Amino acid sequence: DPLRTRRRVQYKVYEDMWDYVGGARRLPVQWVSWLSHTRPDPPTFEVCPCLRADIERQRRVLQNAAIIEARDQEERARLAV
Repeated sequence: DPLRTRRRVQYKVYEDMWDYVGGARRLPVQWVSWLSHTRPDPPTFEVCPCLRADIERQRRVLQNAAIIEARDQEERARLAV
């Protein structure tokens, strides 16, 4: 569609692009839907409270992963003795 605007990601640091392209990180689904023209407006904290909730969810997941990793290391150390 020639009337459709072209949307793209502009990374703050160019090297960050390779984290996303390589699959180490992913764009939030809210941004992906805007980039693919599924969502009419770009997400912001004011317009999209789900963006803030998603960031909080990601923080909790990272904390839980760190707790599980610490437990695994303790278990490995205990079994190695």
